[in-house]
Amino acid sequence: MFKIMALIVLVVIVMLESIRFIARKHRMCDRYIRRDYDKFRRLDAQLQQGASAPGQSVRERHPDVTM
Repeated sequence: MFKIMALIVLVVIVMLESIRFIARKHRMCDRYIRRDYDKFRRLDAQLQQGASAPGQSVRERHPDVTM
């Protein structure tokens, strides 16, 4: 009887720890996804701002470009 109870307790402990591990792993992935989303949103805003200013030449928008 003691062996069965110990086995059940061990199984519950292993399940709880695995759930915590998986949740932590998903939280880290979500953080990276959120960071990349913010970065691409800023880049998109910069591109939109550049596209909305048609009076500027390519050289004014991108000083590194040599023509």
